[in-house]
Amino acid sequence: MKKYNKNIHYLKKKPAISVLIATKDRAAHLKSCLLSILHNNFSSYEIIVVDQSHNNQSDKIVQLINNQRIQYIKTYATGKSSALNIGLSVASGDIITFTDDDCVVHKNWLNTIHNWLNNHSDIEGVFGSSLPFNKEKKPYTVCAATFFLKKEIVIRNPYSIHYKSLGLGNNMSLRKKLIQQIGNFTHWLGTGTVGLAGEDSDYIYRILNQGYSLGYNPKIIIYHNKWLPQKEEQMLQGRYSRGAVAFSFFHMLNKHINIYIYIKDRIQNRVIAKMHNLLKLLIHIRLKQFYGQKNEITYIVYEIYNILYGIGVATYMFIKKHSYN
Repeated sequence: MKKYNKNIHYLKKKPAISVLIATKDRAAHLKSCLLSILHNNFSSYEIIVVDQSHNNQSDKIVQLINNQRIQYIKTYATGKSSALNIGLSVASGDIITFTDDDCVVHKNWLNTIHNWLNNHSDIEGVFGSSLPFNKEKKPYTVCAATFFLKKEIVIRNPYSIHYKSLGLGNNMSLRKKLIQQIGNFTHWLGTGTVGLAGEDSDYIYRILNQGYSLGYNPKIIIYHNKWLPQKEEQMLQGRYSRGAVAFSFFHMLNKHINIYIYIKDRIQNRVIAKMHNLLKLLIHIRLKQFYGQKNEITYIVYEIYNILYGIGVATYMFIKKHSYN
C-alpha cells in the first residue's frame, strides 16, 4: 500500500469534512472530480483517494494537481467496499462525505453539507441530488445513478428503498461517530466483488435499522458523468439489482429483515411482476408480435436472473459466515 500526504500539516486543527473517493482506472474522471472539490468555497476539509487502478495514471494526476489536502493511497485490495474501508481508517473529519470518481460536485457542495448537518444535530447523515452531467451534450444515452427530489426529507424507516426515497452513495455524508457505531462496509458488496453492487444500500439499511435518522437536501448537488447507451444502462441496473437483492436476502437470512416485508417489497414487486410480464408476452401475443418483443423478453429474463443471482450470493455468504461460528 502506497501513501503520501498522509498528514495535512497546514491545517491548524483537524478538518471538518473528509471526502472519500474510491477509484479504479478512471484517471481523467478522477481529475475532474478532484478539481471540482478543490474549487469548493469551504476551507476545512481533506480529500482521501483510495486507488485500485492497474496503472499509475491516477497517481500521476494526484501528483500533477499537487494539493496538500489530498491524501493518496494505492492499494491492491479488490472491491469498492475494501477501498472505502481503507479510506475510513485514515479519515479524520467529523463528517465523512462519499462521492465517486466519475462525479463533479457543485461549488457549494461541502458548505451546504456542513451547514445542514450543523443545523440538524438529531440527524446522523444527509444525502443530496445526483444530477446528469452536461445533459444537453449526450443525445441517445442515459445517465446512470441519478436522483432528485424537490423537497427536504428525513427517513427513519429501514425498509425504505433509498434510491427512490433518500439518495445514492455517490452523494452521501455521514457523521464519523455514526460510522464508528455502524462499522465497515460489507466487504463482499460493491463494484469488483461477488455482490457487484449494493454496498451503499446495505450501509443505509444498517444505519436505519439501528434507529438512526437520515436526511436529504436537494441543494447538496453533484453531477454524475456516466452516460451509457440504453442497453448498457439496463445491464448496469441489472448489476445494481443483484447487489440490492443480495444484501436484502442476506439480512433476511440473518433475521434482521421481517420476511413479510422482504417478500412484499422485493419478491412481489420484482420477481412476480417480471414473471407476469413474461407469461403475458409468451401466452397472449401472437407469434408475429412475439418476435417483435424479443428485446423485452430478454430483459425480463435478465432481471429474473439478477434476482436469483442475488439470492444465491446472499445464501453463499450466509453459509460461509455461519460455517466459521
